[in-house]
Amino acid sequence: MRILSIDTNFSDYKKVVLKVSMPNCSFKCCTDLDLPKSTCANYPMHGFGVEMKGSSDVLSYYDPSIHNGILLGGLEPFDSFKDMREILKAFVCKYPNDDIVIYSGYKYIEIQERVIDLLSDLYVVGDNTVFIKFGRYMPNKPSYQNEQLGVELASDNQYVKTYILSDLFM
Repeated sequence: MRILSIDTNFSDYKKVVLKVSMPNCSFKCCTDLDLPKSTCANYPMHGFGVEMKGSSDVLSYYDPSIHNGILLGGLEPFDSFKDMREILKAFVCKYPNDDIVIYSGYKYIEIQERVIDLLSDLYVVGDNTVFIKFGRYMPNKPSYQNEQLGVELASDNQYVKTYILSDLFM
């Protein structure tokens, strides 16, 4: 499992979270606008990262006295789907009431099946609230304050869906 970085984050969610940055991205933000991938500020980081032994290695950084949840972002978490799923399944087992936040540049319709697959895996164990931010960064679009996450999102085409695991699939 490769992770771009892991750190305590105070700015991407209304609560303090452990941010796990994933190393892969399809750069759809650029390709949708017919821009070269190299125009993305994150392009130089694509494919880099550190090797982790697995989800337990990643979660060893989680301190429940500090963190109120986990945030997966990076480049694009859904482009590292297998690793993201492994981390989150272990997370809900160990911290069944803490928040999960995923920052994705995909539109919901593009990854609907993967979202349902992920949530059904997590539902079996946890009672967590899952926030998924969808939508690509689009330059020249106005930013806006998102109430669900408690932060300003970079462009107004981005949106958040909230899932409460205990309410799903009933």
